[in-house]
Amino acid sequence: MKNRILGFLILAFVGLLATMDVTAQRVRTTAVFDGDTATRPKAGFYGVGVKSGRVFLVKPTGNTERILAANTHVGVNGQFLTTNGTTNRWANIAISNVTSLQSSLDGKFNTPSGLTTNYLSKWTGSAFGNSLIFDNGTNVGISTSNPEHKLHINGGLYASGLTAPQTATTSGYSIGVTGGLPYSYMKITSAAADTKIWDHYTDGANLYYRIINDANSIGTTYMRINRTTTTINGIYFPNGNVGIGTTSPQQKTHINTSLGGVPVGLYLTNDATNATLGRGVGVLFGGTGNTNLAQIEAQTLTASNNTGGLIFRTANGGTLTERMRIDQNGNVGIGTASPGALLDINGASRFLALDVRSSNYLLFYNSDNSNFSGFRNSGATGANNDNIDFFVAGGTRMRINNSGRLGIGTLTPDASALLHVSSTTQGVLITRGTTTQINAIASPANGLMVYNTTLNKLCVYENGAWKQVTTTAM
Repeated sequence: MKNRILGFLILAFVGLLATMDVTAQRVRTTAVFDGDTATRPKAGFYGVGVKSGRVFLVKPTGNTERILAANTHVGVNGQFLTTNGTTNRWANIAISNVTSLQSSLDGKFNTPSGLTTNYLSKWTGSAFGNSLIFDNGTNVGISTSNPEHKLHINGGLYASGLTAPQTATTSGYSIGVTGGLPYSYMKITSAAADTKIWDHYTDGANLYYRIINDANSIGTTYMRINRTTTTINGIYFPNGNVGIGTTSPQQKTHINTSLGGVPVGLYLTNDATNATLGRGVGVLFGGTGNTNLAQIEAQTLTASNNTGGLIFRTANGGTLTERMRIDQNGNVGIGTASPGALLDINGASRFLALDVRSSNYLLFYNSDNSNFSGFRNSGATGANNDNIDFFVAGGTRMRINNSGRLGIGTLTPDASALLHVSSTTQGVLITRGTTTQINAIASPANGLMVYNTTLNKLCVYENGAWKQVTTTAM
């Protein structure tokens, strides 16, 4: 500290002497003598000299003050005019004992009061004090005495009248104003071509996020946030796909989750606290002009917050109408809002059509999945070659072929028979009834057969009367 002060005093002293020398050279025209009034300096001129071994300043008073005279009228650069009280001369600067001068200064300069180590000082108008800038030799802090980076600002940062340095040759982050709009600008110089530069800016009503090419000539907005006063109107992605949980989205919105257990990719809630029947949340599908196309809604189906189902709606002419629902018991209702079975279909006309082209089966399994019943289309490829096979206990029991013939116990009903029953262990048991019951049959057709349990005879209706079939023992 003392060395710095000493150096400062010497430099200031030399500078003062140099100034005096120039002034003296400017006003001197001839040799300087005590009585030379033509070269006498004006009032306010300061001179410097030595008397009794001490350096002193001389301030003349008016035009009557004598000035010093040298024994030669021209000095050499670096010299200054001195006097010993009798003789004036040009002399060189020489300090013979720096150590002595330094020791004489020891203790003469104290640390100013009101200042703290590492804080940049400032003049408060009446004294020196601490500013908000803290410099520990490594980092600089503003409003913080513990800066964690080269520049650490604790509080807000406002910049105006700046230009964003988009042509910077080093990686970094900057802020500025371009075209009257505030920008925030990021650049990674080591990134691949045309992937180095990002920025975002605002025009007041919108906040834009952009990608910039390396030439700074093309800026493409990839996200825009729109507002009206303090309300966000929407977040827009003009280009590309949006990925949540994935860096390679395959569609406009791609949600990926790697959670274990029951995966949740999209969670929609209705945070109303009251338990209200019919309160729900859903997804609405729309078309051009914001017209309604379809909707899936999760809805409370009882006056409880934890009991609900799914409702499926489609639109005809823009009006959404319920088509199907799954209730809280797992029952599926089509055409009904109150399904009473696992599948409850209610329709005024044809209400069930099945197309099972891949496997051609519609099967119904028992409770432990050990066996099944059902039917299938077993026809060959081509028009009018379809057969319907009926399965019971895992085996084919009946077929209706493409000619409409019904085979029971056979898959190839005879071409001469509409009904072909085949069995080596069982027969055909036709309708049975008493004589009274048979006579009560309204408008019997010719050829109608009934076994008469009163007569134990097979009877056939023919030409308006029932006739017994004569039997002969086998």
